Amino acid sequence: MLVAALAYACVEAARSGGGSLPWLALAILPVLLSEVFRHSERARARGTLFPDALSGLRTAAFGTFLLMAARTGAAARPVLDAAANLGALAASVGALVVLSRLPTRPGMFSPSRSARSLDAASFVGALWGLAVAVPAAYALLPSPMLRFDPLLIDYVTTGAGAGTLLVFVAATLRLRSLRKLELDIGDRVRSASAIAITAFLVAIPAAWLDVAAPDRVLPAACTVVALSCIWAAIAPDATLITRLLRGLLAITMLGAPLLVLSPLLARFFPERSPLLVLLVSSASIGVGLLAHAVARPLGPERSRWLLALDQAARDALEPEPRTALRAALAALSRIHPAMHGSAQIWQRHPPEAFKVDIAGNLNVERAEAPAKLYELGLDEPERTVRAEVLRALKVRRPELRELLAWFDGLKAFSATIIVDEDGPIGFVLLPRGGRRAPLTLEEARAARLLADRISSLLSIVAALSRARERETLATERADRADDECRRLEHVIHGEAQRMRGFAERLARPVRRAAYSGAARTALTAIERLAQNPFVALIAPPGVDALAWAALVHCSGPRADGPLVIADAAASDEETRRLLETDATALLRLADGGTLVVIGMGVLPPEAHERFAIALSQRSAHVARSSILPPGVVLISPVDLDEAVGRGALGSNLSRWFAEQTVKLPALADRPDDLRAIALDLLARHAIELGRPPSGIEPSALRLLLEHGWPGNELELSAVLARAVAQSPGAAVTAQDLERTGFVPIEPESESLEPPPVARRRASVRPR
Repeated sequence: MLVAALAYACVEAARSGGGSLPWLALAILPVLLSEVFRHSERARARGTLFPDALSGLRTAAFGTFLLMAARTGAAARPVLDAAANLGALAASVGALVVLSRLPTRPGMFSPSRSARSLDAASFVGALWGLAVAVPAAYALLPSPMLRFDPLLIDYVTTGAGAGTLLVFVAATLRLRSLRKLELDIGDRVRSASAIAITAFLVAIPAAWLDVAAPDRVLPAACTVVALSCIWAAIAPDATLITRLLRGLLAITMLGAPLLVLSPLLARFFPERSPLLVLLVSSASIGVGLLAHAVARPLGPERSRWLLALDQAARDALEPEPRTALRAALAALSRIHPAMHGSAQIWQRHPPEAFKVDIAGNLNVERAEAPAKLYELGLDEPERTVRAEVLRALKVRRPELRELLAWFDGLKAFSATIIVDEDGPIGFVLLPRGGRRAPLTLEEARAARLLADRISSLLSIVAALSRARERETLATERADRADDECRRLEHVIHGEAQRMRGFAERLARPVRRAAYSGAARTALTAIERLAQNPFVALIAPPGVDALAWAALVHCSGPRADGPLVIADAAASDEETRRLLETDATALLRLADGGTLVVIGMGVLPPEAHERFAIALSQRSAHVARSSILPPGVVLISPVDLDEAVGRGALGSNLSRWFAEQTVKLPALADRPDDLRAIALDLLARHAIELGRPPSGIEPSALRLLLEHGWPGNELELSAVLARAVAQSPGAAVTAQDLERTGFVPIEPESESLEPPPVARRRASVRPR
């Protein structure tokens, strides 16, 4: 359809007497449009183009080519004027949509909702809609029905063009105000604002002085502004945009008056045209020579920050660490006088701050920065925490006020975190001075480059400081002991993390699907009883008792210890032997953690008595370290009293758990959790089959809710496994369940039992 519109405009232009140019446009423009679509799709697939930019870029490209095709024809053709105005509409609206949909970068600051408003695009669409409707009416309606002069087409086109340029200026200035604190995005909207203002200051005088027809100049200017704004929004490197725009603005400032005045002089003095051509050519050469000098003051803060940061990064290459730090700080001190604050380099361990005095000497002070600074800095763009961002967020995030007060106390503008392979080791603190402009991406990257180069220097300086402290505080033997303790602590910490991760994975199904009242009551009871070393879980058949037991482990003080599972009914002969004959050794394996015992009913009564004796001995044992004695979670399918009556549990053993019992809810008592459990099981079964995660249709979910689930989660898992294997689509339907032979069975009687009750811990343990 878009190619057909381009072809129609080219054919109409050719019919109007445009010569061979419309036919050339007909051969080239559709090819260019298809190339834009192809390359934009590749960029979107690579992730370098966000979705709204894809549609906006394509719309603007089509509008630009349509305007070009219409302008290849003769003037004063309403059909071509309508097509050209439609192209300007598409390009302008597409660019404004892209600007309003710029994605938010990671970091503390996020823009307000008004930054994503499409009111500017809507207003421009209304302006150009009128500019399209007038020439279209003149071209399509019979002459007797027309009551307006053809000159009205030029008026509405000129008005729409001037209005669109004003809207671009207003919209980009508003975005600049709303998103100026976002690195990368702030540079892009500042560039777009500069483009819009420059185009307005060039196009309006050119149209007013009649350098060219206003109805031709202004739509073309709108299209150029739209394409330039899209380029500023989607270019891979925002710093490249700012550097190019500085040169472009310098050339525009020098060349725009020349461009506007030269046609006027040639019009008033036609006999002097050769001399004017010579003078304009000479002036153009002068513009090129002066552009670099004029562009330099257009840099941020007259480029003082960039020059100082670049010089500091070069000085940081000195081989001697302290000399390099002194030289880098001396270069940074040129940003502002010392009375407005001084640049500093802070070290985390040991906590020290380096700065240079007026004489250029390196001073070291004992100082410690807030830990919040390192936590926030690692997640900020370019690892730079800015005082202006903290000030903007101090109302919404009160926890940042203390850090902001610390920045203000040091008259600091920003802090760039220095990291090595072990994490943050310090930061570079830049002074605020009299600066009012926000930090640019170019400056933030220069500060990060400096921090990366200082990283190795600061690591060496910190290592030397630590070595001197250790030398004065301890002997060589104490140093070796400390190193060994740190190594063992690291090993223990890593092992604890692995153990905790294993338990958390086991408990994940319960945490993900605990919305019902019964499940929340059981969770509350478990979290309260998890502080006790002995807990019994009454789990109906089919309930995922291991997940609940892992939750007990993770909720108590033994969460970093091992989670040992002993299933007497399993095929592991060693575990069964330990349960029967050496429960003390089994408890020793769970030292500092939790032992989960399943299937005690299959063991002989003598094993129950030995296990109770082992618990008594471990409870009476005096701890000689910070490692807690093991906790025990007993899983039983029936109440403990009933299990004792059946002979499936020894009476002495049951007394250890009688006062800390939690009855786990059956699946039929958790209708609010069924959907979450089903989705989790469907995802797991689909992944096992090598398919994308499956969903479930409401009709199928309704069937599941109507079933009584005597087999609880185990039965549900089996049903859904068969349904996923049979389902041809992305979601399980009621038909898929019926194909597996699933028929809902109502529960025999509704449970009138109260929610799971947790009993208090006994004050005296049996001996």
